Amino acid sequence: MAHSSKKHASVDRPKSRMVGLLAQFDDPESLIAAGTRAREAGYRRMDAYTPYPVHGIDEAIGIRRTVLPFVVLAIGLSACAFGLFLQYYANAADWSPIFPGYAFLISGKPIFSLPANIPVTFEITVLSSAFAAFFGMWAMNKLPRLANPLHRISRFRRATNDRFFLLIESGDEKYDGSRSRQQLEEWGAEAIEEVHEDLTDREFPKILKLAGLVLLFLLLVPPVMIYRNSGAVSRAPRLHFMPDMDWQDKAKTQTLAPDFSGSGDHKGLFADGRAMRPPLPGTIAIGMLENDLDYHRGFEAPLDSFAGHGSSGPAQLAGQFSLQDEAPAGGDAAAQDGAAQDGAAGAGVQDPAAPPE
Repeated sequence: MAHSSKKHASVDRPKSRMVGLLAQFDDPESLIAAGTRAREAGYRRMDAYTPYPVHGIDEAIGIRRTVLPFVVLAIGLSACAFGLFLQYYANAADWSPIFPGYAFLISGKPIFSLPANIPVTFEITVLSSAFAAFFGMWAMNKLPRLANPLHRISRFRRATNDRFFLLIESGDEKYDGSRSRQQLEEWGAEAIEEVHEDLTDREFPKILKLAGLVLLFLLLVPPVMIYRNSGAVSRAPRLHFMPDMDWQDKAKTQTLAPDFSGSGDHKGLFADGRAMRPPLPGTIAIGMLENDLDYHRGFEAPLDSFAGHGSSGPAQLAGQFSLQDEAPAGGDAAAQDGAAQDGAAGAGVQDPAAPPE
């Protein structure tokens, strides 16, 4: 009995639905006049079809401006902010306990600089805005559609040639079959037809469903093969799809430089054989000067000399040598050297020129 009831339910299910009334007009003026009167009569769910753009039709049938530009603007600004934040987080934010960034000081350059991050920010903003405009247009126009019921109306083919049409949808609150037809006749319609939608047109073709399943199965094959062979050992040579890229001479960071000369000494670009530039003698990176008092003042100060000064020991020592730097240029040079030695002895610092104890 249950099987029989399901069978009858599938048979009794309607195969079509009423879409609305389609009215044909011979000129754009009649279409605009009918659209204006329909809007004044309270109709809101209607649309017009013309072979070319007709000025004033949007106002006549009450079409409001699209919100798509504001959607594109919102997504573009969000993408811009996200692009900047992502670059800052990856290159300057090492404070996060979860997936921290990597604040890497390179040649004294700022950890984060806005001009250096503009290209990526610009690209992600433009790309996101283009995607928002494209897919937003599809969504707002309810696309894609497998079928359009208007295409089953033979006279509607002239909508791309020399006729103008007004569709009043049956879902409108003011819609009434006989009364709406009578109103369209009063507004100058040359012909009126009921539009029905075949509900079977909404069904996705079975051949496409089967093709999708086959494609999904084929897409799963490479990941399964990669997972199966992960960690496996093979004596077969590696496949080189792009030999020029695999065998090119290139230098990777923190490694030996490639042997460009072929002599086997790996001299490369730098004398010590490194693949990256070593620090230049006598220089210090910007922003690191205050962290290296020895390099800043030019002598080696033992940590024991700061035992009695607490946390302000290095600052006091720097202040003492600042007084030395501000000594007058004239006068006895020997006296200045003696004062410098006395200051170093008072701070508990050994004279660099004296022999070690």
